[in-house]
This record gives sequence, structure tokens and C-alpha cells, in this order.
Amino acid sequence: MPYDANVRQNGPFLWVALDGLGENEKKTLAIAQKLHEVGGHFGFKVNNDWLLKHEINAARRMLPDRDIFADTKMWNGASTMARSFLTLHNAGFTLTNAHALAGGSYEGAGSELKKAITMFRSGVGKGPHMSIYGLTILTHYNGVYSRRMFKSELPWMVLSLTREALAAGCDGVIVPGNMLSRMYRYMIYPKIVPGVRFAGEGDQEKKHEETVTPESLAGRTDVQAVCGSPIMNSSDPVAALKRMLEALHWEMSTPT
Repeated sequence: MPYDANVRQNGPFLWVALDGLGENEKKTLAIAQKLHEVGGHFGFKVNNDWLLKHEINAARRMLPDRDIFADTKMWNGASTMARSFLTLHNAGFTLTNAHALAGGSYEGAGSELKKAITMFRSGVGKGPHMSIYGLTILTHYNGVYSRRMFKSELPWMVLSLTREALAAGCDGVIVPGNMLSRMYRYMIYPKIVPGVRFAGEGDQEKKHEETVTPESLAGRTDVQAVCGSPIMNSSDPVAALKRMLEALHWEMSTPT
């Protein structure tokens, strides 16, 4: 992540989700630009529905000059995913994701994600490259879904998919935040946690079954947090962003 001399990291990097881009692009971009002027180590997350509306390089130029997470949730054949990774990388995106279910534990069938990541990294060569995170279970789902679809309790399914993502060569994993204290306390690989909400806010848009408070993530530098509507839909998005950064234990100082 780009270094800001006026900010000292003492907590998770924050991704501000620009989910409103698909429905109200102009307003959402205007808010993002205001947030961009706030000091702090954070970036923006954009969804695939918005990216599909634009040529990929043009889409990147529309966004502020910060780290950008292309939330594409890929799950395709290896060649398709490798080409997609390379396209996003060349356009200047910082991070993208793919379903861990695409596979990585076996060299034969079921290892499409591993083959895709290998092809992508061979194509970009040495040096900095876009990060790829393996998506375990969407926070839209709960234990009932896990038992029905996978015949397994949610924590064990998340762990299994985490292992699959890491075997594929992912730079990190995306996990429900309420799994951290139960299974990930001693695991140091990078993690992204969606659905970050202050206590009492709930999830008014019903996007997340599994949410987590910023206070429960505070001080952890192995975790990246994702927060959208509590910031973007606030009456004062700048104040909401600052409150979230402070809750995650970022220390901001005035430039000299």
C-alpha cells in the first residue's frame, strides 16, 4: 500500500466499498473524491457490475489515485482467469479476487485457480504485481447454507477453502469476520474481512449475514477491512470515514 508520511499504521487497511457506482456513478465518484482528500491508508473497492459498463483502463482512470480492489469474484477456466488477472493488473488495479472453489490442491482437474495464478505471474514477470485473494464464503451466507451446500459447519468450510486458496498460490483470503476469533487467531497470512459495521448499525440493506465491528479488528495489521454503506450512505461520509479509521486504530497527524 502507498506510504503516507502523515499516517502511522496501527490497524487494518480499510477498503471503502463504492457499491453505489452501478446505480449512481456521478454521485458516488464525487463522494469518493472527497474521501480521497482525507489522510489515511485506505483504498476503494469497486464491483464487477460497474466494471462491465466501462473499458477497463477508462474505469481505472475515473477512480482516485489510490489502491483499488476490483471485486470480480472470478470462477472460470484457468486461461480466462489468467487473462482477466493480466488485464486488471495492466490497468493499474491493486487487488482482485477469485473463488477458492476454483481449486488449487491438485495438479489435475479442480486446480483451475492454481493454474490461472501461475500463468498470470509468469506473464507479468518479476517485480510488483496485483494481489489475488481467494474468496472462501460470502458474508451473504450463514451456517444453514454451509450445512445444506457443503454438509459442513461454516467454520470448517471456511478453513477448508482457506487451505484451498493458499494451495492455489493466493496472496491472502477473504473470510467472514466472525470466524477470526474462532479459527484464525494464530494464522498470520493476510485476510480481508467484509461487512464491517459499528455496533448497533446492523445491516440495513441486508447484504451481510455475517458482520463484524471495527473494534474487534482494531490494531491488527494482518487484516484488511471492507466497509461500504455506513460510510458512503452517511449524511457526512468524510466524518464517517474518519470515525471508522479511528476505530480501527489509525493515528492521523496534521501535515507539517
